[in-house]
Amino acid sequence: SGFMPTAIMSTDDVTVASKNEFSIYPNPASDEINIVLKDNEDLDFHIFNMAGQKVYTGNEKTISIRHLTPGEYILVVARKNGETKGSAKFIVK
Repeated sequence: SGFMPTAIMSTDDVTVASKNEFSIYPNPASDEINIVLKDNEDLDFHIFNMAGQKVYTGNEKTISIRHLTPGEYILVVARKNGETKGSAKFIVK
């Protein structure tokens, strides 16, 4: 049964966990997104397009997205040691 690992590694679990750690607004957005963190930890933010290409890396909590083409993106929040803290989908309109 090749579907077992997928069921265990559910993306729903990741989404639920990350919602407690941070939030993104506005969503959808056109000029910039703001990241609100549960704590004041120093984190890195990575934005990936749906093809899996990294289109942004930085550590500012306000990110200009004017250069991104409209569509869906994934924001990955990571600690300085590279450990992923969570991820969330957002839309550029």
